[in-house]
Amino acid sequence: MPTRLRRLVLPVFCAAIGLLAFWLGTVEGYGFVRWTGLVVIGLSALGAVFVLIEDRLPGAHGAGVTAADLRPLAATRAELAARLGWEVRNSDARLLDWARTGLLADGGERRANHVLTGVRHGLRFAVFEYVRRRPGDDGPVGTTVWMVLLPEPVPPFELWRDPPHADRAAYRPLAPGWSFRAPHPAVVPPVLTRTALARLEEGGLVHLQAEGPTLITHRPGFASAGGAQFIVVRDVERLLAVAQALPAA
Repeated sequence: MPTRLRRLVLPVFCAAIGLLAFWLGTVEGYGFVRWTGLVVIGLSALGAVFVLIEDRLPGAHGAGVTAADLRPLAATRAELAARLGWEVRNSDARLLDWARTGLLADGGERRANHVLTGVRHGLRFAVFEYVRRRPGDDGPVGTTVWMVLLPEPVPPFELWRDPPHADRAAYRPLAPGWSFRAPHPAVVPPVLTRTALARLEEGGLVHLQAEGPTLITHRPGFASAGGAQFIVVRDVERLLAVAQALPAA
């Protein structure tokens, strides 16, 4: 039985007890029993709703992340890397050295921590926790970044499913639901093929940025060092699928 159905057994059982108490209280004329039954039914309904909502945890920009997505694949990052043939590093400043615009150039005290790297489908990739400080924030801001190294540079651009409100005026429509900005907008549409956009949609990725030979996407919060190993591995494959759909790949 799926985990969610097992967790629904208790609230459904309690609701049945509440219905029985309500029925007996009504038939026998016991007001207290009837009202107790109603309370139990209400609490059981709330419990069932909680189970259903909890199983769809909020992900990046409203994208659903299921509880199954958060299951660990290995006891530690090192064990996960060894199992998959990846490499693991505590930090790697070189992952940020090339960035001049966009997410990886945003803020100060920038760090790439808990780095996982490897090669899949002939393309080198990295997953890391990007930490930086921005004006107005109470403390460091954390983001999990997926990066793929392309065989050849592509025109720089930043693509969003829903652009940030503060910068929305700088973005141009590309396809239904997608907007982009770039120093040379005319050269971007031929790069972002229908196949690439379709793979972004299929993978639930809402952000894509290219600069030089690198392609990145991200999700708010930390994943690569925590219990979201399944998301780390899954989104590596999703970004690689997008990269393979670009003309440069």
